Amino acid sequence: MLAKFCGGRTNFLPRTSNVLCVGSVRLHKRVLAAEDFNPVPVLSNRGEPVYGRVREYAQAGFSGRRMRLLEPVIRARCETLVDDMMTGGAPAEFTSSVGHKLPGETIYRLVGFPETDDDMLMG
Repeated sequence: MLAKFCGGRTNFLPRTSNVLCVGSVRLHKRVLAAEDFNPVPVLSNRGEPVYGRVREYAQAGFSGRRMRLLEPVIRARCETLVDDMMTGGAPAEFTSSVGHKLPGETIYRLVGFPETDDDMLMG
């Protein structure tokens, strides 16, 4: 049912009052009532007061200053992952080589986990 509202696509970004499908198609509250719409509760789809309370603390961790400090680490890791992918020969598979690793590893560094914990955290 949800896929039909999204033009056959089910990649969507949950919001508190509506859902935006890939392609910026704005949907109505009836999507939230769809039988198969059951998002995992995360910050972006939580209402007040939870959203405001969590956002206040989370926002500090993602400040511009903190992101600028992490930028060289993220760039270096991205270059390494892409180099490793390219050495693997054709066809290169971006999602498993870079797309799954980089976001998680970036958050691990942001939170303060050492690189030696990556395999355990990814497992």
